[in-house]
Amino acid sequence: MPNVLTTTSTVGCGHLPPPPGSGVVQVQSTAKLRVGGAPVLLLGSIANKPLVPLTCGIVVSQTNVKCTKVAAVTAGAATKLTVGGQPVVLDTTLKGSTDGTLGGVTPQPLLAAVANQTKLTSL
Repeated sequence: MPNVLTTTSTVGCGHLPPPPGSGVVQVQSTAKLRVGGAPVLLLGSIANKPLVPLTCGIVVSQTNVKCTKVAAVTAGAATKLTVGGQPVVLDTTLKGSTDGTLGGVTPQPLLAAVANQTKLTSL
């Protein structure tokens, strides 16, 4: 079963764990449900959030633009576990895109996560 993401999870714009210099989403959450003291992430905790640091391994050109924020979260919402009527986000099912381009392809569909916790899972 997928692990629930929390504010201690790593959400990034590329392959995870993120290589040095790749963008990591600056997540925040005020959800009341906590795992190990960290609030769980909801879709709004990730969508449209900035990536830090804003350095990545790509060479900027006319067709390559560094990612600066999450453009969309297209999958990853739990079907059974909600907080305040909103689904929590799961690690293995998270999908989305950033505002970066690589080879002229935008948005980049590389959003991924590592939960960094195994106490709470969901469907």
